[in-house]
Amino acid sequence: MNLVITKIEYPYVSFTSNNGEGLAYTSDQQLDIDRTYSVEFDILSNLNTNDNTKIGTNKPAGFYDEDGNTLIVALVESIDEYGDSLCLRIAIDCIIEAYRSGDSIDVGDRLEIRMPKDKFKVTIIGC
Repeated sequence: MNLVITKIEYPYVSFTSNNGEGLAYTSDQQLDIDRTYSVEFDILSNLNTNDNTKIGTNKPAGFYDEDGNTLIVALVESIDEYGDSLCLRIAIDCIIEAYRSGDSIDVGDRLEIRMPKDKFKVTIIGC
């Protein structure tokens, strides 16, 4: 997925993309404001419906900057054979792997995931 860095306060960055905007952290990468990067994302906290994840939403898939957190709206595309690793589809060019706690999240669920910026990592591909 491509995004544009809009603000840098290392290790945190703000970004915008065709799929919305958000906050994340990065490590050991020099970035420039207003430059487009190809990236991958990592969610560093388990998804839990009692804590950071809501099942069911009318919001379009994408990223939303909400009070210093990134709200990620995604469709659960698949769950691995062990039942803990989820494949989350945000857009045709954006899939994020995440892990769940418990088994209340199922394939086909549309999720709202609230991630603090220190639990949502962006890595530039090719840097």
